[in-house]
Amino acid sequence: MKSRVAWLAGILGTLMIAGGLWWAVLVPDRSMALPREYYRLSESWPGRPNEPLEDLRRQAPSLVTGLIARSGATDYRDWPIWESLRSRLPAAVGDWLPQPNLAGGQRRKAIWVLGEFGPMASNAVPRLRQIEQTAREAELKVAATVALAKILPGDREALNRLLAALTNAQQTPRFYAALEFGAVRPTAPEALAVLISALRDTDGEVRANAAWSVGQFGPRARAAVPILRQLLTDPHRHVPACAAYALVRVAPEHAEEARQAMMVHVLRRTDLVGFIAPDFFRELRPGEAGQAAVPFLEENLAGRNTGLEPQDAAIALLRVRGQASPAVVRELAELRPPSLPALEALATIGPPAAAAVPRLNELAKGPSPTIAAAATAALQRITNAVPIN
Repeated sequence: MKSRVAWLAGILGTLMIAGGLWWAVLVPDRSMALPREYYRLSESWPGRPNEPLEDLRRQAPSLVTGLIARSGATDYRDWPIWESLRSRLPAAVGDWLPQPNLAGGQRRKAIWVLGEFGPMASNAVPRLRQIEQTAREAELKVAATVALAKILPGDREALNRLLAALTNAQQTPRFYAALEFGAVRPTAPEALAVLISALRDTDGEVRANAAWSVGQFGPRARAAVPILRQLLTDPHRHVPACAAYALVRVAPEHAEEARQAMMVHVLRRTDLVGFIAPDFFRELRPGEAGQAAVPFLEENLAGRNTGLEPQDAAIALLRVRGQASPAVVRELAELRPPSLPALEALATIGPPAAAAVPRLNELAKGPSPTIAAAATAALQRITNAVPIN
């Protein structure tokens, strides 16, 4: 039996290698070539900094053709026969072979980037409409729907399809539509009302995503405040932190209530809270909630608590105090890793952040245009007191 499995694995391995060589060498599709920034890019939630994405936006017009090709690219992993074959093999062999539908994830990523390019990706509209209508995978269909709403911000039909996804009977379209609604941010009041109604969705993940998206609307979403306050004690593990983040952005007068709810989950190390907490604490400003957060933030700055990274704690302390202590400057001046929020914080500090100048000079000449531009702006503010608008 073992020899038969080994023999079968050898044949499959040979076929895979031969197929890979054929695909990569004999029929290369040069239209799909994309810059290195694309390969280190991960999809991000609306409103969160994403430096590789910003680098790609600077090249958007030249990348649309390649992304369109990627959005429709398939390979043997998409073939139903491949999934069927893997399921029929012994587990030791099947688990070793490439997983099915991995190409679908790459297609979704390309679709997401096209959407993030907005109107600059208008050439992708025919392909995206085709994917929306014909794709078998629900994730690809809703990704195309979201991308079209981003690329065609004034198109009522595109918005209606996004609203339909947000109220779909299936969870997958609602999940993605609720998360990406905050990136689209339609101006129609009735559209925002549909998102706010999603805060009462029966699925906890959809409620969490809807809360995050509501936060992207800021004070425009004040009608959501009563529901957001209720969601601070929602039983689903992801919902309270997202609701706290949304509440502090939508209604800052409830910041202390939101902070108390967030701290419950930070101290419990609730799943996903470590992802949301940095964004939440960066939203705090001087006042009751900001002052109450100072001891926790100082613990994290000193490395005595793992709720936040020291850099995130330094940025939050700068914002709640309105000025930078020497410890905050020391932490931010290291810029490890270099992040857009940290660079913006150094620019806000200005000349007292002179210790950051050597590191900023390095980053201003670095490979990331977005980081280089932000480092240059911080250098100008620190050395010349150039006002930051």
